[in-house]
This record gives sequence, C-alpha cells and structure tokens, in this order.
Amino acid sequence: MRVSYIGELGFEVHIPFPSCVPVYNKVIDAGRGFELKNAGFRAYDSLALEKGHHLINYDLRIDDNPVEAGLTRLCRKDGQYLGKQVVERAKQEGVKKHRVFFTLQDRVPLYGYETIWRDDETVGFLRRG
Repeated sequence: MRVSYIGELGFEVHIPFPSCVPVYNKVIDAGRGFELKNAGFRAYDSLALEKGHHLINYDLRIDDNPVEAGLTRLCRKDGQYLGKQVVERAKQEGVKKHRVFFTLQDRVPLYGYETIWRDDETVGFLRRG
C-alpha cells in the first residue's frame, strides 16, 4: 500500500505474520546496493516532524488555534467557517505561544514534554522530540 507518514514516497507491506521474516530478509538483500538501513520509530517520527506532519494530541492540541499552530494557510480566505472569529482575533491580537523548531548542540535524546529554559526561566515545553 503506498502511504507515507514522513512525507516522502513510501510503502507499507501488509502480509501474514509467518511471512514477516522471509519478506524482511528479501527486502534487506534487495536493498544492499542502495545502502538500505533499518530505522526505528524515533527516526521515523523525526522525519515526520521535519516534513511538517502533525500528530493530533502531540503537536496539535485542542487548545491550539490555527494561528498558534502555523496553519492559517488551511483556513478559508473568504466566507464563513466555524472558528473564524477566533482566528481573526488571534491574527489581530497576536498569540501567546508559537510552534517552533530548534536544534540542540549536544546529542541528547528528547522524547517530549521536557521543559524549555532560557536564562533560568521556563519559556515553554517540548511537545515531541
């Protein structure tokens, strides 16, 4: 099945359980000339973040509006829609939180929900690492 959570061309293979190891071995053998490597869920998750794919209840929560989430491009430019007043007000008044990405110099694993500090003050929380 052609599907990709990370935003690039990808496939999911749906096969019976007894076929998993033999099919895996065939894929690995076929990929040797292409430097094919295994990657865990954390790598998969990181690629999805880089591509801008959002997970509901992780990256986006019910208390985020489209302006805070950086999703105003998905809101109608004209006409009425549910939540339009909230979006317009947030655009005019500004927002209290922003969705941002940053890179650490140290190679420390982050998993989400860590506190973000600046000058000994809490300035935010990591949603996903």
